[in-house]
Parts: sequence; structure tokens; C-alpha cells
Amino acid sequence: MICLTRKKFSSIKQISTDTSGETIFFSSDYGLGMLSAKNAKTKNIRYLRETHNSGFVLKSFSLSSKNQLSLALSSGVVMLNDPFNKLSFTSSNYKEGENFFSSRAYRVYYDRDDNLWFSNVNGLAELSGGKLIRHYQHHPLLTKRINDIAQLPDGTIVLATDGYGLLFLKNNLLIRQITREDGLANNICKKLFIQKDHVWVITGGGINRIFLNGKNPVESFEYTNNLLDNDINELFVDQDTAYFATNHGLVFFANTPFDRNKEVPKVLISAIINNRKPLSINTSSFNLAPADNNITFYYSALDFQNNYILYRYRLKETSPWTETRNRRLEFSSLEPGIYKFELSARTNNSQWSKPVEVSFILKAHFWHSWWFIFLILLIASFSFYKIAVIVTKQQKDKEQQRLLLKNKILMLEQQALQAMMNPHFVFNVMNSIQHYINTKDTSSANKILTGFARLIRKNLDICTKSFISIEEEIEYLSLYLVLEKKRFGEKFSYTIDISPDIDQDETMIPSMILQPYIENAIWHGLMPKDDGGSIAIVIKHEGADHLLIQIIDDGVGIDNSLSIKKDKHESKGMSLTQERINLINQIEVNPIQISIKQNGDSGTTISILVPNR
Repeated sequence: MICLTRKKFSSIKQISTDTSGETIFFSSDYGLGMLSAKNAKTKNIRYLRETHNSGFVLKSFSLSSKNQLSLALSSGVVMLNDPFNKLSFTSSNYKEGENFFSSRAYRVYYDRDDNLWFSNVNGLAELSGGKLIRHYQHHPLLTKRINDIAQLPDGTIVLATDGYGLLFLKNNLLIRQITREDGLANNICKKLFIQKDHVWVITGGGINRIFLNGKNPVESFEYTNNLLDNDINELFVDQDTAYFATNHGLVFFANTPFDRNKEVPKVLISAIINNRKPLSINTSSFNLAPADNNITFYYSALDFQNNYILYRYRLKETSPWTETRNRRLEFSSLEPGIYKFELSARTNNSQWSKPVEVSFILKAHFWHSWWFIFLILLIASFSFYKIAVIVTKQQKDKEQQRLLLKNKILMLEQQALQAMMNPHFVFNVMNSIQHYINTKDTSSANKILTGFARLIRKNLDICTKSFISIEEEIEYLSLYLVLEKKRFGEKFSYTIDISPDIDQDETMIPSMILQPYIENAIWHGLMPKDDGGSIAIVIKHEGADHLLIQIIDDGVGIDNSLSIKKDKHESKGMSLTQERINLINQIEVNPIQISIKQNGDSGTTISILVPNR
């Protein structure tokens, strides 16, 4: 027995020999030593030294077949080519300018071809033939922390990761991953040992043996969970026994795998609490009120070997299983619905037990029921409809008021233009009376004054109306034409022809739109002729929807009349009438159409197309 006097070697983490077996290397967290196996005395121990006496933390070491020593330090990777003669180093950098080797390292390992594998904060890398291969750049899993590295007989590299189970790397390809889902006791893997085609692994939840070729690849061992209370620094397995070096001594046991068909633990639900009220555990289903949405299950499992028990549960058959070691589960603020609580258990050495089941229905509040939601939607739809109807009616009323106001304005404008026509007409009649007075024809002047008085009275009746019947219009025109006939005598004649199928009393036309055109035809069409002429007024239907009014004269013609006018005088009455028609067309849906054309060399036809009212 050798006692190490240096305190930093009170806990040995790793032991190995050189290829000849004559030299023993051992390490702790804070140093490395070597001594001859043949002359194993304390005074013959040599210790690794940093030339500047700087402290260092040693994570692991590895010897190649050529006795090259590599170290995984907290400051990087160091390689010693001749550790037998020079057991010292001066820098944490392996190569000048190669920063990769200065990163914190966790593990170093020489494979059978003396390729150096090592893991650091960046991930897994390999130094092969002087070339650095960064494996972590080719797969995300190889960037994770790797606690141990080993090699299978076929050359496959096995990696013990810190949280991602076991990884198998071959020909630079990640070919396999074994995790807790495959039966591994825990995904945190700490130490590896290769026994032929078996891989032994120490995990954070137990010890497993991996059969690389078999139906059940992952085996667990009984009575090993107590080892988890101690730090396991190393393991060794021979044909029948597994040895574990811990901080509290050497532990070993027979490496017989457990029987996967052994009896599984029996799960019992001991209590069910719903909103602080106990429910009967003998009832397998419950109907709960909406407010009873908090439920707690208490349970345990019977296992006569006193193994560690792992439970799994779920609330719905379609939900994934959740694992726990707790013996109490609380579910709060559950949503309304149908639930089935399922709970099963297993030990490290058994299959999952048949789940125990508790079904319960959590009723919804009435405002979550389909009829209430339908009623709300119905009320909302009806309210929306009523609001839309009210808004639409208000918009229509507003639009109607706007149109009425616009029509009123247009009517007032029309009446204003009509009022402007009356003085113009009076002016022309007074000219006729003045003519008779000047010619000392007192009798004719009196007759004209009498007719003029009747015309004025009729004019007062219709000047405030926008539309009048044909009967009224013809009566008004007849009074006017009689006056003009008395003035011009035999030089002027007229006819009025109304289609018999026209109801003169009911058919309406705009008031006083014909007189200005008739007056213009007399004064500018007929009077320029020495022998005078005649005017024909024709009123008839034009299709089913319109009334056609034509004023036809045999005068000089509109084109000739315009050409012989010296002052280019424009008829005031016709222009005012055109303005009135333009205003009426803005109010009415169907417009009034007027066309004026000359009939060949002489004569003019004025056509007025009026929509039926």
C-alpha cells in the first residue's frame, strides 16, 4: 500500500498504465503522478509540473500506444511527447496560434490508431495525422458537453453526453443515439466502459449495460441506486463482476442483468381532493361543477424489493405521458371538458404497470354552453341587423332631405327664371299696343288691351307652377296667338294639332316652355318675309314614355335668320327657357330633349321631347 502525502491527491480520479504495464499513471482534480509498478514506493513518485508553478485543474488524461501523454485541463489540451523524461509543460497552448486548444477541455482519449479525440466547450474534435477535425461543426449534438469517450471493437466512437444520452460516431457520421426513451436510466451519462460488444454506462439515474445486438438493447441493474449517493470516479467490469471506484471506497456486484418480465409495481390512488373536498376513491368517474376545477391526486406504488419508483401520468388519452417521482399531483384551473387521469409506475428493472384510471367531466359554465353562445350570436346578429337598418334609414332620410333641398333650390331657380320671362313677354306685348296707338287704331288697341288683360291674368295663374296640363298650356298659347294674329293680320296664321289619344287634362308638361319658341318663330322667322307665313303646333305621343311637341314654321329658316341679323341679337326668352330645362333635367330622372333645325332652304322645326309624367 502506498500513501500519498500530498493533500491534492487524497482523491484519485483516474488510473492507467503505459503500453508495457511497467509504469502507473494516476490523477486527481489538481495533479498527475507516475511511478514504476516494479518499485512502487512513495519516494519514487514523479509529479506533473507547470514550469511557471501555475496551478491547473486536470479533468482527464490518456496515453497513446507510443506512450504520448495528453491532458484535458481547464485551460485547454496539452500533449507531452516524452512524459518519462520530461513530466512538465509551460503553456496551455498545444500549437502557437491555435486558439482551439486553449479552450476549457473535459475529456481526452486516444483510439487504437492513436488519433486524439477530445471534447471542450466548443464540442467534439479529433487530431488525426496532425490535422484538426472539428466534428462539432457537422452535427448540432456534437456541440454538447461530452463527459467520456470510448471505442468499440469495430472502430465506432461512443460518446457519453451531459443530457443527450449516448452517441455513436462512425466514419465521421452520427449513426445512433440512445436516450431515456430507449430505456436509459438518465440522459446525463458520466462514465463508459467497453466489454466486448457491450457498453457499460454510469448515468445520473442508474447504471445500464447496452447490448449492441439484441431485442432489448438497454439493461438495468438492481441494487445500484445507492451508488448514486456517492461520486463514481471509475468503473471496471470483468466476466462476472462490476467494480466501481467511489469517493467512499470500492463497490462491486455481480453483473447479472435483471429479468424484464419480473412483477411490476402496483399503483394505488390513496386520495382525491376536489376544491379541498375529498372524493370517493372507490368511484372511477365523477361529474364536477364548473367551479370545481382544482383536483389533486395522492398515490403510491407497492414494490417488495424497495426499488426506486418512477411514475408517469396524463389527463387525456391523446396527450403524451409525463414522468415524475412525486407521489402527489395537483391540477388547477382546468378548462371544462372530458378528462381521463391515467397513472402507471415502474422500477428501474421493470416494465410500466397497467395504468389506473379516474374519469371525470368538468362541466362548463352556462355562458360556455352551445345554446348560450348561439343565443348571444342570435342577439348580436339581430342587433347588428337593427343597427344596420336604422343607420341605413338615417342615411336614406338624410339623402332624401338633401335631394328635397336640392330640388327646392332648383325649383326656386326655375321660378326665378320663369319670373324673368314674364317682364320680357310683357315688354313685347306693350310694343304691339304701342304700334296700334301710333297708327291711331284705337279699336284694335282696345281689343289688344282686353286680350292682354286676360293673358296677364292667365300668366299669373301658371307662373308659380313648374308643370301644367296641356289643356292649360294650349289655353295660354291661344290667348297669346290671338294677340299676335290681331297685330299682324293676314300675314300670320297658325294651327294647333293635338293627337286624340292624349289626355289633355292629365298630361303634364313644364309651364311656359312653348311660348318663347313660338314668339321667336313669329318675329324672326315669319316677319322678315314680305308675305308673312304660318306656324303649326303639333303634339303627339313618341313611343310609350315620351310626348313629342313640334313647332313648325315656313319662315326664312333659323340658319338664314341668324345670317341676316346684323346685331347678332340672341332671343332672351329662348335662352331663359333653355336654362329652365337644364335645371329641370337635374331634378328629373329622364331629361327633356330639344332640337332646332332648318327645313331645307327655308322654314324651321323645333322638336321638344318631354318624358311622360
